[in-house]
Amino acid sequence: MLRLRYLSDIYLSKVTSHFAGDMLIMEEIGEVSELTARKILKMGEVTPETLSALNLNELPEEDRKVIERAISGEWKALKVVRREKDD
Repeated sequence: MLRLRYLSDIYLSKVTSHFAGDMLIMEEIGEVSELTARKILKMGEVTPETLSALNLNELPEEDRKVIERAISGEWKALKVVRREKDD
C-alpha cells in the first residue's frame, strides 16, 4: 500500500531541481491482503472523501492496522500496487 501526500520543502526542491512548491510523494506503508487489495483496486484509490466506502470494520485486523497507519498523517490518497514476491 502506498500513501500519497504533498510535500512542500524548499531544500528538497533545490536538491531535486524542482520548482519550490508542493511535490507529490509516494511512501510505502505496508502490505494488505488480497481481499483488501482487490477492494481498493476496484475503487482506484482511497481518498479522504471515499475512505468510508472502504468500511474499515469489515477488513481483517492486520489490513486495518496498515490502513490506520497510512491515514494517521497528512495524506492525499492511498493506492495499492501489485508486486511479484521474491522467493
